[in-house]
Amino acid sequence: MKTNTHQTAAAFSRLDLVVVCFVACFLAVVLFVSLTNAPFFRKQVRMRCAITLANIGERLQQYALDNENRYPWMVSTNLGGTMEYASPETAYKHFIALSNVLPSPKVLLCKYDERKPAKTWNSFGNSNLSYFVGIGSTPEEPGSVVSGDRNITWKTGESSRQFWWSKNLGLHGDCGNLLMSDGSVLSNVDSNRLNEVFNRPENLTNSLVVP
Repeated sequence: MKTNTHQTAAAFSRLDLVVVCFVACFLAVVLFVSLTNAPFFRKQVRMRCAITLANIGERLQQYALDNENRYPWMVSTNLGGTMEYASPETAYKHFIALSNVLPSPKVLLCKYDERKPAKTWNSFGNSNLSYFVGIGSTPEEPGSVVSGDRNITWKTGESSRQFWWSKNLGLHGDCGNLLMSDGSVLSNVDSNRLNEVFNRPENLTNSLVVP
């Protein structure tokens, strides 16, 4: 019985090609995961978040200029502000107040956040937001904290609050970013510096609304 060696060789060649493609895809996935968890990549993402917060700061300052030097949470909802939204469930409302000057709600989600970005402002909510709001911050207090990464955590003691970054929420691990009222961004803030900032006089009564 004769065997068609040409067809057999061709069949093996196709099988080899499939195996090679599978291995290449597997290695590509492994390489991608390794790179996204590399310190350099994480630093780039943290820098991107810092830039996002800086842009939010610019928009807030623009809002304040148009509203008698007041942030949205200092203006009643009857006048287009968000003063009455002081609970964590309505944290996203403070950013909707900036929807006319922010290009898209997608910029309000960190790349390392497990949450999904909102496609439109109509579908935007806490589940699409990576940043908290300091509703006690004011333009008159340049050192007050306006916003920052949502994985911030704290407990209240007898005389002060103790702050830290919650690693189990992802984002930037044990460091994070803070937006100050003067428009500056404190990047790569560790827990020690975090406590130093929030124990300044202008932040002692600053209430945080975390989504």
